[in-house]
Amino acid sequence: MKTFRTASLGFSFLVILSVAACSGSSLDPTVVITDPVAASLQVDRPTVELGLGQTVTIQASVLGATGEPIPGAAATWSSVNAEVASVDAQGTITGQGVGQTRVAASYQALSDTVFVTVVGGGGNGDF
Repeated sequence: MKTFRTASLGFSFLVILSVAACSGSSLDPTVVITDPVAASLQVDRPTVELGLGQTVTIQASVLGATGEPIPGAAATWSSVNAEVASVDAQGTITGQGVGQTRVAASYQALSDTVFVTVVGGGGNGDF
């Protein structure tokens, strides 16, 4: 009697395993690779002083939770007042008119700011 029960259980397991394999169920292991999560964004210079027409390029780094740069994560750039200082897609700031403004680097919900002063003569590129 014991032999019959063991054989019956073994047969049931084999049938369940066969049905699951044929039905495409989730018994097959699946590996999910996710992109690193951005934890912070940092600009390399928090302040800049420029003269009219002068340029300086700012770098922005998108960092993961452990502080490592995330490859391919590029910030977008914007100026609060483009009449004082404009910024292009590569982070190059150009002095357009005398005054002060902020330039922001953004990535997803993260951002960091560069405070920009444009003076009438030639600036020194740093503030």
